[in-house]
Order: sequence, then structure tokens, then C-alpha cells
Amino acid sequence: MIQFNSSRFLTRVDREAKTLAGAGHEVVLLALKDPDTEATEEREGYVVRRVAVLTRRLPRWTIFKPLKAWEGAWRMFWRAWRSRSDVYDVRDLEPMAIGWLAARMRRAKLVYSSDELCLERNGFDRKPSWLRALYGAYERFFIRRADVVISTDRYRGKELARRYPGIRPIIVRNVSELVKPMPKKAALPELKGRGLRLMIYQGLLSKGRGLEQAIHSLEQLEDFALLIVGYGPLEAELRMLAEELRVSDRVVIREAVPFNKLVKYTAAADAGLVLIQDVCRSYYLCAPNKFYEYMMMGVPVVASDFPEMRDVIAQHPVGVLVEDPSNSRSLVRAVRKMFADEDAYRDMRKTAREVALKRFNWGVEQKGLIVAYERILNSAK
Repeated sequence: MIQFNSSRFLTRVDREAKTLAGAGHEVVLLALKDPDTEATEEREGYVVRRVAVLTRRLPRWTIFKPLKAWEGAWRMFWRAWRSRSDVYDVRDLEPMAIGWLAARMRRAKLVYSSDELCLERNGFDRKPSWLRALYGAYERFFIRRADVVISTDRYRGKELARRYPGIRPIIVRNVSELVKPMPKKAALPELKGRGLRLMIYQGLLSKGRGLEQAIHSLEQLEDFALLIVGYGPLEAELRMLAEELRVSDRVVIREAVPFNKLVKYTAAADAGLVLIQDVCRSYYLCAPNKFYEYMMMGVPVVASDFPEMRDVIAQHPVGVLVEDPSNSRSLVRAVRKMFADEDAYRDMRKTAREVALKRFNWGVEQKGLIVAYERILNSAK
């Protein structure tokens, strides 16, 4: 596996690596080293080997960016080629050339794991038009040379198939592992004994995820508190916003933790927030892992009214939809609707857990991943 970041809290990649290792494959994940990570990290069934980029120490000036990228790419390719792998699984677009060249030189197979719509992800529209065109040609060239393309959602998969006729992505949803039920108990000393309902957001703290709207909603949802678990560039801004709105006593922010610790926070919540905003097509067509992780813990979801999540909620009463996730009043209406009927809410909690155990869990989804690998490895014999 090849990934162009440090691979610290990427649950999806960790699940796939453990699954493939459990199926009898030797799995090595190549990632980039940063000051907070080890060069080699032994994980459950597989190993992470991080590539140090010496030019990373240079100032963050634009003039040095190409040099850093070229050094990172070269060092990553060298490690990939030396690994003598049978399959090179490339995580998203940037390292595709590395994986393709290593696979071609080793006569190995190439997997393109499109965890996002890379040409329509958050912030991509702000890149210069010439660079967007270059990325488009880059993906168009390499995706047709992959032996298998994997996507995380049905609608994202359909978009790739529409964009590149002849490509048929395998859908492996970004669902939760099977987790034993946990008692619903207060996980936050700050809120103990105050009788507040708890909303939770878990994931990256960045724009386009409805975090500001969630904090604004507390002005009207006076009997609710908000727990945010994650890391990202928006943390300081969120703390300041909570102070400005005088709701900081009902906003708790915790740093990102491994999944086995995260579920304890999730289990303590009354509602799980998935307020992805329509800032890019990749967001609009997704159902992120937190959507399924909430369900696994029996926590009803408050989700953006986007196709993938809308389909799940239409088939199974596991939550409510927010018509406009960029508007805090729309969020308030959705939350009040969820808790308007206590009996219906309890049924929602029960259904969320049951549906996750029966259909939306990694035990089900991993089968597609294993079959895909078996197929391409057998074709190489």
C-alpha cells in the first residue's frame, strides 16, 4: 500500500490492511514520515514504513514545494520498487505514478483505491485551471492502467464509471468494524450531572463539515451539549466561536484517538452529527465512516440530505436528514424532530444497531476487498 501522508488516524486504510493480512497476505504500508511519527511502526498484522523527506526541513516557501514533492516521490518509488510486491495498492491519486511504475517494473498488479473523487475534493476548485487539467489527464491515464479500481460509495463509483467508460469500480463501503455493545454512560466529567443530551462529531476538524453550525445550534438547543473528537486546522477557531457565543461550557473538544477508544465516546452520545456540506462533489456523494460508526454504537444520525446517506435513512429509520447543513436553523429543526417522540427515538437507536450488525459492517464489506485481491492474484499465476 502506498499513501502520501503519515497514516496516523486513517481508519479505512488500517481496516483494509488488517483484513488483507488476516487473509494471508504480507502487507506493508508505505507512508511519509513527519516529526510526530516513527520510521517503522508495527501494527496488528502489518507494518508501516515511513519515508523521510530531507527537504521537508526547508522553509514552507512556494519555491521549495516542487523540490519537496520530487524528493518525496523519488524516495517513495525507491522503497516501493525495493519491496518486490505482487500488488501495489495506491491510496488516492497523488502516488498513482509511483505505484504504476513500480508495478510495471516488477510485473505486479496495480490497485487504485479511490477513497475520494480526487478531482472534485474539497479545495480542488481553488487550484489553477492548468493544474486541474493536468490532474485530470493524470487520473485519466493511470486509472485505465489499474487492474482493479475500488471506491467507497455507490454514487462515487457511478461517477467514476460515468467519467471513465469501461471502468467498473468495486464498492467497499467505509463502514465500522463489529463492536460489542457498550452501556450508555457519561464519558465527560465536564458534563456530568447536568442532564444534557449529547451530540457528537468525530473526524477531521476542517471547513465544510458543519462544525461551526453545530456550535451555533447550541444557542437554541439549550438542553444539548456537543462533543468534538478529532484534529485539524479548525480547532482554535471552534474554541473561539464557542466562547463568543457563550456556549463553551457545553462544547467539549477531545484530541483524535484510536478507534478502540473512540467508540467509548460514541457510545455515550445521544446523536451523531454528519453535517458534510455541499462544497465539492466528492463530499456530496459520500457517506463517511462516522455515519456507519454511529450506527454501530446504536447512536441515531443527524445527516446531510445527500444521496448516499439519504438512501440508507430512507430504507432504515436510523436518523434524520438536515435539509441545509450550512444553516444552523436547519440543524436545530432536524435535532428537535429526532427527539420529538421518545418512543420513536428509542426505536431509532435499536434500528441503528440492528442494521449495522446485519448489513453495514466491515465483516460484510471486507468480502469484496478479499475477492478483488484473490481475482487479480490468481490472474497473475
